[in-house]
Amino acid sequence: RTPVVAWGCCAPPPAAGAMATASRLRQWMRRHRTKLVLGVMAGGAAAVAGYHLWYEYEEERRELYQAAVGWLFGDEEDATAAASGEGVEQQRRQAAAASRRRQRERAHEEEALRAAQEEAAANAQQHLESVMGVCEKRVWPYGLPRIRAALDRMENVESLTAALKATPALSREEKVALWKGLQTCSFARALGAIFGLAAYTCYCGVQHALIGRYLFVASSLEPSAAAAAARLPKLAMERFLCASEHFLGAPEVDAGHDAGADADAGAGSGSGGGSGGGADDLGAAERRCQRGQASGLRKLVEVVHAAVAGTFDDVGLADAMPPMAFIEHLTRACVTACEELRQYGYANILQDPELVLELRREFEEGMPNVQRQQWSNEEVVRALQALLAESSELLASDSFQMTIESSIQGMLGFLGANIEDLWRKSSPSDDTPLVMAKLVPLVTRAHRKLMEGEAVVFRQSLTRCAAMHELSTYVYSNVT
Repeated sequence: RTPVVAWGCCAPPPAAGAMATASRLRQWMRRHRTKLVLGVMAGGAAAVAGYHLWYEYEEERRELYQAAVGWLFGDEEDATAAASGEGVEQQRRQAAAASRRRQRERAHEEEALRAAQEEAAANAQQHLESVMGVCEKRVWPYGLPRIRAALDRMENVESLTAALKATPALSREEKVALWKGLQTCSFARALGAIFGLAAYTCYCGVQHALIGRYLFVASSLEPSAAAAAARLPKLAMERFLCASEHFLGAPEVDAGHDAGADADAGAGSGSGGGSGGGADDLGAAERRCQRGQASGLRKLVEVVHAAVAGTFDDVGLADAMPPMAFIEHLTRACVTACEELRQYGYANILQDPELVLELRREFEEGMPNVQRQQWSNEEVVRALQALLAESSELLASDSFQMTIESSIQGMLGFLGANIEDLWRKSSPSDDTPLVMAKLVPLVTRAHRKLMEGEAVVFRQSLTRCAAMHELSTYVYSNVT
């Protein structure tokens, strides 16, 4: 039989076991309470330190984000609103809209700037065309007669022709020498007219373009220090335009006039006449007369004469040439002369090196103040020096050399077309060779037609050629 065991006698009730466990736990905590306190304190300190680091990181990230949003929006209120509670997707949309708005504003500013530049370029081009029209009006009535008279005097074809007709009793050698000299002078005069007109026209174009640029800048700017700096003394501009007198030479030297005619021509040329008052003093006229003895045109004609003599040296008077061969010989002489002039320097031929010294001398001699207006002597001299320095730089550039050579090429084509036309009228066939003795009068007649300056094609090929337009536009390029 299984014995019956009373519960209360052998095992404690469940409540007694829980009380024992609690008692043991209290005893354990009593024994380890120091460790527990230290552990709780260490954990609390670690939690506080971690929260502090996390808070600083969040604050720094929020400031960086707010600065980035503020840069995109450009508005502090929008940046604060974007950083304070709006969603990330909404902030991205707003940033994209702000970026598009800035792009539109930038495109509008660029379009306005481009329109202003185009308008300034159009105004500058219109002003340049007006200035070059004034230059064209100056070249033909003033420069063309001076160049024609100088060429007639330096390459005196008429005197050689008269010598051949007046002295029939000359020996064969003397007649050959006269005919050879007549041939060289006739061809050199024709090519000298081409070179002289091209050089004078291109230099006048550079002068007028430089002064026109200063006038355009001064008139287009608002009254300010920049506009005042762009202005030039009238006396400096007039003397700068007179720099071409070094190339033409004094009228009394090249055309047989006296000193009074020189003053009158200088006053009526449209270039200021030297002092802007109408007539120069006697000392200035005499100094110009002395410089005219070694004018730039004289040097140019000497170079062309030597090139023609070297090219036609092996061609006799009895030798016959077809028109194309003769024009090829003229072209070869032009190439030789261009190479020599390029080495010599166009600035030495076209520009007066003593222009500033002469102006200072006139100031020392007592120029009236009415001619200087409100400018001092040094201001006028500095302005003239600046113009001469800028023009010297242009004359030494490849663009100016290409412009002159392009003008020479165009006028040589015009001369060749006139020679061929006269050739057809004097020969039964276009390719019939002519002896050199018959070519001299043809070239003389073509030269006279060229120097009349009435042919519209010839004038446009000289003053409105593409190279001349490009050079003038380059001078005006600093305006826009």
